[in-house]
Amino acid sequence: MRREDTLFRVGGNEFMAILPNTGAEGSQGVMVRVQEAVMEVRALDFAQVDVSAGIAAYPVEADTLDELVRLSDERLYQAKRQHYREQGKERTS
Repeated sequence: MRREDTLFRVGGNEFMAILPNTGAEGSQGVMVRVQEAVMEVRALDFAQVDVSAGIAAYPVEADTLDELVRLSDERLYQAKRQHYREQGKERTS
C-alpha cells in the first residue's frame, strides 16, 4: 500500500481499504498484489488463507459513503459466492 492509502478493520475478518486517487485499473492492480501475497502465505503451509474483495469507486459509482460501502459489500459477497462455486464449496447461507 502507498503512504496515502488507509486500511481499516471493519469487523471479524473483513477489512476496508481507502485508496485515494486510484481508478478501477489501479484498484484491480492492488487486488492482484494482495492475491499474490495470499498465495505466498498459502505456500508456507497455511492452506486456509484466502481473500475475496468487493471494489467500488467514489464518486464514479457512488455519491455517498453509505452507497460506497453498500456497493463494495454487495460485490464482496458476489465474489465470495463465485469463489465458493469455483472451489466446489457452495454455501447455502
